[in-house]
Amino acid sequence: PGRTIGTYAVGVSTFVFWFAFYAAQGQTGVTKLSTAVSLLAACVNVVITTPIWTLLVNMQKDDKEAPDSWDMHVARIYKTRGIQGFFAGLLPNLVMTVFPAVQGYLYEVLCVSIAAATGHKDYLTLHSRNAYRRSE
Repeated sequence: PGRTIGTYAVGVSTFVFWFAFYAAQGQTGVTKLSTAVSLLAACVNVVITTPIWTLLVNMQKDDKEAPDSWDMHVARIYKTRGIQGFFAGLLPNLVMTVFPAVQGYLYEVLCVSIAAATGHKDYLTLHSRNAYRRSE
């Protein structure tokens, strides 16, 4: 149960992230991938799509012979926990967005440092020169 909602959730989540990313990029004037912009986009994505993911988890834990439809799950969540029930797990999900941002930042710093140390003009040329290098 929930396979269709899962596909929908992935599509919506991807759209929301990139929409928020380019909107924030346009507002800040940043023209390259920025850690702060991607962290902001990830947080917007989590806040907007958490209700969809909450619904999906509730549908997947339904182990009846004939699982309930998505609208019955929506009604059950609302009846038992109110509107806050759709945002269950929001805070841990927001905390989890920090790690990829820090990892991305450290990767970018490392790439820039290696590019500078090896004489490349930027880290993109470093990637393109070493991407498919054969070991001899």
